[in-house]
Amino acid sequence: EAFRRHGSQMLLGLVWAGGMAWLDLRFLWWLAPIVFSLILSPFVSVLSSRATLGMKSKRAKLFLIPEEYNPPRELLATEEYLHLNRNRALTNGFMHAVVNPSFNALATALATARHHLRATLDRNREERVNEALQLGPEKLVKGKRLELLSDPVTLARLHQRVWLLPEGAAWREHYQQLPHNPLAHPTGRR
Repeated sequence: EAFRRHGSQMLLGLVWAGGMAWLDLRFLWWLAPIVFSLILSPFVSVLSSRATLGMKSKRAKLFLIPEEYNPPRELLATEEYLHLNRNRALTNGFMHAVVNPSFNALATALATARHHLRATLDRNREERVNEALQLGPEKLVKGKRLELLSDPVTLARLHQRVWLLPEGAAWREHYQQLPHNPLAHPTGRR
């Protein structure tokens, strides 16, 4: 593949070197860095594309900037934070936002939709909450979940009804059966 990609460069280098050697051999030495780099391009391409050479040079701390071989404390703290954040990953976030009071308060505070009070909007919210309660958490599709999450009023109503109405028992039972990451719940409460 290296000859296919760099063959034209190699051919140009050979023709150029041959032409200069035929005209004036002394002038070829002046062009040697250019001509020989063209001739050697397929071989350099193969050698420089090997991962083993890159890994060895990294272990020898070659071609590294100072932040790579001696990272500042800010970069180390960022990497530690990212690792901790991955370990604290919250799965089933929608269920936490609906059932868990703390997560519900956070999700409603962060929800994007902010609308004025209108009767048609209120009816639409009621329909969405009732539909979610009737379908249950297993049958509620992703699009409907996103609609509920994006409207803080609807999400708060659903949370309230999950805890107060008998139809919410299915939601609470489903939530209790979900696997919970203890690192995502530092206090151990659900």
